[in-house]
Amino acid sequence: MKHIIFLSTLLYPLDYQERIRNGEWINPSHQQYMSRLAEAFSQKHEVSVLSLPPIKKRTKKKIIPQNIHPRHPLSFFQFSYWNLPIIRSLSLQFHVQQFIRHWLRHHAETLILVIDINSRLAGVIAKRWRRHPRIVTLGVATDDPRQLSDSKPSYQQTIFRLHRRYQRYIGLTPELLKLFNPKHKPQLVIPAIVEASVGAARHPRPYFFFSGALYARYGIAEMIEGFLTVKQKDFDLIIAGYGPESSLIERLMQQHRQIKYLGMLTPQETSKYQAGAYANLNPRPLDANLDAVSIPSKVFDYMSTGVPILTTEHPYLKSEFPDTCLWISESSATGIRVAIERMLAGDYSLFQAQAIRGKTITFKRFGIENIAQDLGEFIKDIN
Repeated sequence: MKHIIFLSTLLYPLDYQERIRNGEWINPSHQQYMSRLAEAFSQKHEVSVLSLPPIKKRTKKKIIPQNIHPRHPLSFFQFSYWNLPIIRSLSLQFHVQQFIRHWLRHHAETLILVIDINSRLAGVIAKRWRRHPRIVTLGVATDDPRQLSDSKPSYQQTIFRLHRRYQRYIGLTPELLKLFNPKHKPQLVIPAIVEASVGAARHPRPYFFFSGALYARYGIAEMIEGFLTVKQKDFDLIIAGYGPESSLIERLMQQHRQIKYLGMLTPQETSKYQAGAYANLNPRPLDANLDAVSIPSKVFDYMSTGVPILTTEHPYLKSEFPDTCLWISESSATGIRVAIERMLAGDYSLFQAQAIRGKTITFKRFGIENIAQDLGEFIKDIN
């Protein structure tokens, strides 16, 4: 059994849920990927997550108290910190560096330091340990910083500068890993990690469901317009997420009773709505630059429920899951309307069979237990 320390913005699940319920926006796909990665590592190894949380906005507290959950084999440590810019980073750095030093003093084996590439602070802390003889650094890339909505050039430059010198890498796609691993160090591509949904949401009418970031670039307006022009009106469109398009959705919800907006949901709530849907939607338009480094993570979560999926033709999804999804051939409002109407006119039992087949394939490739096996192979030579 090896010991692994995560330096990540990953929050303890209950802390994450609390922030979501308090109206804070924290990237859910990144949180889920890192959470499941930690869970997969912990199947065979001892994992300590040293959480580097963002500023807590919905509180008047200047000092956030520590919140520690030491449970074998997966423990979470969120140290106390000043809830103020700059001072937050300094206080978290101090506690995390102390933790690592203490571990090294009391253990003789090699430590694997997993670094969240989305985090500047994780990179600053990891820089101190990159050349330590008993530490192996492993960077985890889930996003190209240039493709993140609202990211500033200064953030993008800092992320690339801090995170290109680790000994190993994990990432969503080969093209994404090229950005951070130019020297071709050992790397592992893990496009997704899925877990089983528990229960399904109940709703008075059958519904199509979308969950994710609500930005114009992801086809939100086209999805709604396409849905509203479908001739059959006995279905609802339920949307969950957060972003600039939320104001558009709230306005349309007042005009069309078919549109329902739930705001931000916890991962458990989202999973239940996915599982209870007539079909789940992914309207993200094709973008060669974005598609090379990013696969819509929501589609894998959709697949894990065994519910039919309507999605645009992302190259990876189209090549790896050609017969398990219903394809939106054009990401315009018209293309989405045509895809929905084609589905409603078809044999739903056939679509369900497709979805079940997709679920089986998804868990075989990306279920936590199988990913744990892949991770074990990837780090087995570290002594």
